[in-house]
Amino acid sequence: MMENYNGMWQGRGLDLESHDALLEVLGKGFRDIYMPDEIVRAADATLVGLCAGADFATDEVEKLLRRKGR
Repeated sequence: MMENYNGMWQGRGLDLESHDALLEVLGKGFRDIYMPDEIVRAADATLVGLCAGADFATDEVEKLLRRKGR
């Protein structure tokens, strides 16, 4: 059972409405970008995130890890 900590966070000044909106976007973004853990586990594989899904410094990264076909 998930506990409700809203009172605690409000007491520390967290804007719960903005926080909940951020979590909703982050959750969807995570599902859109990354493969669900269940698929990885079913394949007895290891999930490894590179660059945390961020798209910056690509030129520097590709000096070490070339993209397929480039």
